[in-house]
Amino acid sequence: MKVNIKPSAYIFFVLLLFLVPFPWLLGWGIAVVFHELCHYIAVRFCGGEVHSLELEPTGANMQCSTMTTGKALFCVLFGPIGGLLPIFADSVFPQLALCSFLLSAYNLLPILPLDGGRALNILLGDGKLFSVVQWTVLIFLTIILVFIAYWLQFILLPLIMICSLWLRSGKIPCKEFVYKLQ
Repeated sequence: MKVNIKPSAYIFFVLLLFLVPFPWLLGWGIAVVFHELCHYIAVRFCGGEVHSLELEPTGANMQCSTMTTGKALFCVLFGPIGGLLPIFADSVFPQLALCSFLLSAYNLLPILPLDGGRALNILLGDGKLFSVVQWTVLIFLTIILVFIAYWLQFILLPLIMICSLWLRSGKIPCKEFVYKLQ
């Protein structure tokens, strides 16, 4: 098996060393390794071979041998489902439990190249996933825009009113300054 680590992954990891407390970074690292190990175990269990593993700041990507639909679905979903096992270690290592849960939940989102998107692509067949994801993203962005509009109503509107009252009060600093020409 060939392992390829992108240079940007090194830079990302160094940045994380400075920005994230070490217990959280360790929990995240173990969760990622365990998640990918679950994928690897599933591929080997199904009789497949892993040809390469590529690590990027956005995640890892395994290139495997071709499998049947059922085996491919099992291998894709075994990463997030198996990644939930460290949750039971929450009394010993709570950071690992939380990072494992968040990683599994994130990977189950129905967006390519995440595991949920790949599973949906396997179930629906190639080509149909794009329209499903397109509508999902459209609905999700609409909900976010509604929340932003609701939030702006309570934050931006009073701010605009205060600024307009301040401008109408006539106490604008630039009006008090008088140019003297000699």
